Amino acid sequence: MKLVYINGRYSRHDAAEISINDRAVVFGDALYESIAVHEGCLFDYQRHLDRLYAGMTSLKMQPYMAQSSVKVPVANLLQKEGIKQGLLYIQVSRGVYPRAHAIPKHGKGSLFMYFKKMPTFVENREIGVWLASDPRSAYCQHKATALLPNILSKQDVIDKGGDEVVFIRDDRIIEAASANVFLVKAGTLYTCPENQAIVPGVTRERLLNRARHLGMDVVLQAPKMDWIEQADEMFTSHASNAISHITHVNGQKIPTKRAVSEKLFGDYFRTCPRHCLIR
Repeated sequence: MKLVYINGRYSRHDAAEISINDRAVVFGDALYESIAVHEGCLFDYQRHLDRLYAGMTSLKMQPYMAQSSVKVPVANLLQKEGIKQGLLYIQVSRGVYPRAHAIPKHGKGSLFMYFKKMPTFVENREIGVWLASDPRSAYCQHKATALLPNILSKQDVIDKGGDEVVFIRDDRIIEAASANVFLVKAGTLYTCPENQAIVPGVTRERLLNRARHLGMDVVLQAPKMDWIEQADEMFTSHASNAISHITHVNGQKIPTKRAVSEKLFGDYFRTCPRHCLIR
């Protein structure tokens, strides 16, 4: 049975209801997190929750419940659904109010979550990407649900037979529509630094920390677009698979030596904290 948790209630997906006055519906005034579930355990659960609640604080959203209490409905859903492998989706909004642009001063937000069954941490996963000028505005650092530029850009790539779009600003590689991007050149690992142009990925942060721990050269600098032909390899990071190897850019095959990415993937899978909420 597919279940969803909405503001204290568990419902079937096909019977779940959200108010038409929820600000997630009328304004996209909402944040979300996706957390990988593998062998019944959640990967980097605490860091994802920390980022979600930090985003709410930054945007002055009142949470539906305290951060420490979220594990209760998560554990209940895990147990009811019997999920061993997949993705936990959590969304919060500013809440239900009559439609008005002004941010409500009182009240509390909405919370809903569900699990999606899907493969996670597929070793040596390969993807093809296309480059595109970044159409997004500021505040990309928040995982907001208003993702229309990402959706349209990614669909354009899918229509071309690719898997993901990589955004470019000032001839530099920023991030993908649903992942962070890394490039390895002459053995050095490059990725865009944290700023308002990227989502500060939880998996990205852990991979960077592990790369430094392993003695790799790491530079927080957005790679230049013309480095692609000289690169040892490129890859993306995302909660559901940790690392996906980029094998094609704009339909053309690129080098994929994988010395860095394969080492990082194995290290990540061995060391990433797991939260096993049910036994």
